[in-house]
Amino acid sequence: MLTFAFDGGSAEADTLARNLADWLNDDEDLSGAVRLRMAPPARGEQGALAQATELLGAAEPLLSAGVGAVAMWLAERTKSRRVSFRAVRPDGAELRVSAGSPADAAAVREELERFVNADGRGGGATDGSTPTGDMQAGDMQAGDARVGGTGADGGRTGDGRGPGA
Repeated sequence: MLTFAFDGGSAEADTLARNLADWLNDDEDLSGAVRLRMAPPARGEQGALAQATELLGAAEPLLSAGVGAVAMWLAERTKSRRVSFRAVRPDGAELRVSAGSPADAAAVREELERFVNADGRGGGATDGSTPTGDMQAGDMQAGDARVGGTGADGGRTGDGRGPGA
């Protein structure tokens, strides 16, 4: 499972989570593999708000299709706004990303692919750490992905500069 939780107010996060879930469910490879994680309504409110979009299943083809679809969705959304979210793996490792343009979405896709593949099925860190962290795609130049942060065990996983630093 891979969870996408959006930054911003609860109404904005609800809108983005629902929109991403709809986008993913429209993909024939992913239909039925997506659900919303709902928060109970606050006192005095009617209806629950979506907290996150969850991509179910751990099979490599499903996750690869999901990462590609999320990147396409992100490219569309970033034509008019910056979108920031956390991707969370079942082991608790998370990757924070922010994109403000379609070009940023391509960099986010590459980072999501590395993140998904670092969960023990290949790729990723070779030192036993969990590669997770922060990436501000809008601040990057080609080849300058800034990655760092904390792994599932709370330890530092990078220097915050990424490859080639």
